[in-house]
Amino acid sequence: MGGTDDPTNLIDLTIPEHAEAHRILWETYGKIEDKWAWCGLAGLTDEAESARRELLASPEVRARISASQKRRFANMDPAKNQERIEKLKRHYDDPANRQRAGAANRGRKFTDAHREKLRQICLGRPQTDLQKSRARAANECQWRVTLPTGETMVITNLRQFCLHHKLSQGNLSTHGHTKGFKATRLT
Repeated sequence: MGGTDDPTNLIDLTIPEHAEAHRILWETYGKIEDKWAWCGLAGLTDEAESARRELLASPEVRARISASQKRRFANMDPAKNQERIEKLKRHYDDPANRQRAGAANRGRKFTDAHREKLRQICLGRPQTDLQKSRARAANECQWRVTLPTGETMVITNLRQFCLHHKLSQGNLSTHGHTKGFKATRLT
């Protein structure tokens, strides 16, 4: 949204929080890029692909992206930019600075007020029949999961398994692996 990568401007988000943030941005500002990101992060692959196609097919969006990139690179003073890059390299080459930056970002979460705002936005919003049927179908799927120890098991309801083992359901279902666990969909 035009902000910097300065540690004071960063916040740690879980994948569901990241998806929710993009959904709120999509509903607030209507940027198709946020819809695309929200659908992708939330595992809504059909909707994400549809949003991606819509994004790439829209001449207005393509013109807006092109113009913003042209402005961005036209306004850069190469000498000043190189000076900035060198200053950042010197700063982050210092191990103490690297450690401080990592510690500052570690463990950042939404504030309680922000969590309450997100909760209020979602409160009272009933699921559509499509959402309910997709959730039901996803919960009924069987998966062959290989644990990091090499033990293999067949499970139903990958979501519950991932919650119990503190795993990313998105990585496990989409990429087939996360944190040493491997999963293959059986049904």
